[in-house]
This record gives sequence, C-alpha cells and structure tokens, in this order.
Amino acid sequence: IKEIISYKGKINFNPFDLFLDINFKKIKFKEIFNTNSILFELIKSGNLFNENLSANININSNEILGNKLFHNLKLFININNGVLDINNSLLINKKIGSLKLINSRLFLLDNNLIFDGVFNLKIDNKANFYKYLQTNKKIRKSIDNINFSVDFNISTNEFNLNNLTIDDGKKEAKIMNSIDNLNMKKIPK
Repeated sequence: IKEIISYKGKINFNPFDLFLDINFKKIKFKEIFNTNSILFELIKSGNLFNENLSANININSNEILGNKLFHNLKLFININNGVLDINNSLLINKKIGSLKLINSRLFLLDNNLIFDGVFNLKIDNKANFYKYLQTNKKIRKSIDNINFSVDFNISTNEFNLNNLTIDDGKKEAKIMNSIDNLNMKKIPK
C-alpha cells in the first residue's frame, strides 16, 4: 500500500529547535509502535534526552491500517530540555469515542526504555462500546469515561495497568482483580 504523506516543518540551529507536522493519508499501526524503528533506536540511544534539544513533531493519520479498534491518529511528540513526552495524543474510534493520553513521559532507567502514561477513554457511543465488548444488555451500566495509567518497560516488553477509575472515580473490584492478573505479563508482538 502506497502511503501518501504531506509534511511541513521549521528548524533553527542556534539554539536547536525543530517543528515538524506530518500528515499520512494511511499509516500502519505496527509501524507506529515498532520498537525496532529508527525513532525508537534514537530514543534508546539517549541522544534525544539532551537539555539543549527542543522539538515538536505532530503525526496525523486519517486511517490506521492493521488495527480494528482505532481509525484515526493524532500523535504529538514533544522534546524539551531533556524531557520527552507524547501528551495529548489521540487514538480515535469513529463509532465509540477516543483514547487520549493526558500525561506521559518516556525515559531511560538502567538501560531500559520506560513509558509512563495516564489515559482517558471517552465513550461517545455507549451502545457501540458495549457491542464491541459483547456485553449482555442486562449488566450494562452507563459509562462516559474510563481513566487508567500504564507503566510499560519497552525494553523488556512488560507492563502494569494501574489506577483504573470509571466516571466518578470508584474502582470496580471485579475489573481491578482481572487487571492485577494482567500486570507484568509480556505483551505479544
């Protein structure tokens, strides 16, 4: 599949500052999060955690290939004074709602690339949400937002899902027990 890309940017060298806006008509999901990509190798090298480096890279796509859950992508990569985050990035499902990354950081710890993120799943269409989860109509409850945080060791492929809250902040015990069983499992590639 030939990908159509448009981009514009601006670069200053003294001090170094980069702005890049990249728009894909279509993008492959696996390529975005491929931990062997040039971007991830650059991050793993530690060179992007330079205090003299500043960059804002926006990646947008109207279609995500190879992913049945999300349709659109808005990825905001921010590098400022040695800190790298992807805050306010969005994955959008046209039929259900959007997953927004509220707060994040990417950092190296003992030669491991670590990602911490706080997410909000905003549910715009509850009927489609429950249809996707194949939830019996008798046990459905109205949900507008699901918040959670993730700790992900990219180098070892291990993750923890934490702080799950639904709407008003009450934790659902059954859900939390299921999540505790998932933590520290390797994510299949």
